[in-house]
Amino acid sequence: MKFPPTSDGAQARVLFVFEEAHSLVPEWNSIANEGDKTAVNGTAKVILQGRKYGLGSLVITQRTANISKSILNQCNTIFALRVFDDTGKQFLENYIGSDYSNTLPTLEERHAIAVGKALKLKQPIIIQLNDRKHVINGEGFDNVE
Repeated sequence: MKFPPTSDGAQARVLFVFEEAHSLVPEWNSIANEGDKTAVNGTAKVILQGRKYGLGSLVITQRTANISKSILNQCNTIFALRVFDDTGKQFLENYIGSDYSNTLPTLEERHAIAVGKALKLKQPIIIQLNDRKHVINGEGFDNVE
């Protein structure tokens, strides 16, 4: 796997995966106690400044409305799956445009709208993601001995 380059052009050496990121880096106004604020600040610092230290981040969330926008705005590549809430759809509209954001609620299962630096394309595209049955059966993969 090739990681995104760091701010000095070097390759990232570590990739942090933030699953359920809306609970790890929520919007600042939704943090209740001081301990959580400290934890969120530390996590946000890793995401926002990690590239210069060779740290990449994969931010995964189902609730873009509840995650810190300063974190989401740092994302270089976005894979948006079916979205039903207007807040998430409105946020993604900034990245993919209104034509694509209006398509989000009607995306088929295992399809996504992809946009960003990793794609080396100037506009978003709709892609079909791996079908689990093909992955399990090994279809479409070269056999390596």
